[in-house]
Amino acid sequence: MVNGVNKHRSGYDLTFSAPKSVSMMILIGGDTRLLDAWNRSVENGMKEVEKLISARITDGGKTDTVLTGNMVAALYNHDTSRALDPQIHTHALVFNTTFAEDKWRALASDTRMKTGFGENLYALQVAIGNLVLQPFRQEAEKLGYETVAAGKNGLWELKDVSRCAVFDPKSGYQRSGRAGCVQKNPRRCRT
Repeated sequence: MVNGVNKHRSGYDLTFSAPKSVSMMILIGGDTRLLDAWNRSVENGMKEVEKLISARITDGGKTDTVLTGNMVAALYNHDTSRALDPQIHTHALVFNTTFAEDKWRALASDTRMKTGFGENLYALQVAIGNLVLQPFRQEAEKLGYETVAAGKNGLWELKDVSRCAVFDPKSGYQRSGRAGCVQKNPRRCRT
């Protein structure tokens, strides 16, 4: 709603980002096995998201939020950040439609009771991210990579990728190299 008037929402853009070290191994190191594992993890995560899909159905003057378990979505990968650094991330565009009771309906939205799809999506964003990241971590480890925790909420990185390249806040490692990063962030630039 905008100024008390219902406005149509075309859909939702869910963005899943691979760890920076993984992006580097795929795009600079050329390990396409990681990209294949990433794509599988995103697809499997989206199957879980699909279980959250709901519509609001009114029958006899009573409106209920009903889980439909079906969605229309498109997935597409990007390989750079806005700063043009390596960053594998997948956009999952979930269209604002689901099939329920023999017709297409808009996804549920319920800002008062917080039971609509968008409201659930917002409340569960960290958990949904982990539906992709944690199985992907297991896949990376099966491929022979060691992983290490890298922050809160289940974030992780590949163990032997330079911390300077991964954690330089300016992401200038391609231009400045290790020496420039060490000057800016000496404690962060250990391998």
